[in-house]
Amino acid sequence: MTNKKRLGTEVLLGGFFGIIAVVATFLEMMENGLTTASIYGGIKDVAGTMVAIMVFLIAIRGLIPKKEKLTFEEKLMAALSDWQKSNSTLILKSTDDEKTYKYGFSMRTDINDFYRSNPLTKNVGWFVRLPLISKEQYANEFEIIFHLNKGTFFEGVQLSEAELKQKYSVLSQKFCEFIGPSYVGFAKPTAKFDEIFVKVQPLTTDEDIKKLINMLNSMFQAFLASANIKIE
Repeated sequence: MTNKKRLGTEVLLGGFFGIIAVVATFLEMMENGLTTASIYGGIKDVAGTMVAIMVFLIAIRGLIPKKEKLTFEEKLMAALSDWQKSNSTLILKSTDDEKTYKYGFSMRTDINDFYRSNPLTKNVGWFVRLPLISKEQYANEFEIIFHLNKGTFFEGVQLSEAELKQKYSVLSQKFCEFIGPSYVGFAKPTAKFDEIFVKVQPLTTDEDIKKLINMLNSMFQAFLASANIKIE
């Protein structure tokens, strides 16, 4: 048995019997009557066991994990960052936040990278944009924008502008029907059908943040299911 384990046992037993001794002292004082002599004697006996009890309490306190008090912004950014890392072969953090005034993620256009541990393509298009991360921005109903990239869905396909718009229309309608009822109840495409605006209820709790991440992940999966995967 290691010194660490012996120390743990000694602290535990010392604290346990110290508490019993204190209780017994008070019972004895009550039994003998609260005279000056019995009170002084009781104080002396209790003082003799307090060191063991205090060591015991400090050890117990050290075993209780400390709760980290993260701010809303820290929780949301951590959740978004974890989601990006779990999908890092295709999803990247956008670098144009200051330009767009949005907190965004981009997506590699070659879906074959999904299967690669080291993505090959450098071509990316923006996938989603959210409000900049602040408690005030998310305290009220807010808007998320998803973007349909031509490279993701129609890479190498010769399409006229009218044909591209028609295909975007079909895709965006499917995405709106998919995402709306499950998470927000309100999603609509733009006039060109290459962007989808989603209204989201206020985020205030940890559960709300989880629902947001689930929505992002569901739309990401929908993009994967609809992508034009190039067979090499």
